[in-house]
Amino acid sequence: MYGIPDNLTDVIAVEVVEGQPIYIKVTEVHWEGHYPHSNETIFAELTEGSSEKDITIQIKKLLKRKTYIRKCEYCNLYHINGWMHGKSCCQSCAENKFGVIY
Repeated sequence: MYGIPDNLTDVIAVEVVEGQPIYIKVTEVHWEGHYPHSNETIFAELTEGSSEKDITIQIKKLLKRKTYIRKCEYCNLYHINGWMHGKSCCQSCAENKFGVIY
């Protein structure tokens, strides 16, 4: 829905509550040693009653914002930065292709 990739439906949320603005939120993951810590950040706030097209446009902008999300050059999937091995390789592909152990 709204153009959110299937593998990101648990980290990108569109909150629609009647009488309230529409919020597009993204989960960020930061690591402290071997322990991930996540928090939800508001990426965009749209006026109540914004169309599905308006929401989809904001989701497309979010997917291009490298502050939050990158696309793995190996599996060609979007991942939040906290699950990337570097700027162009996700942790899963780093394990599978380069033998990285997390």
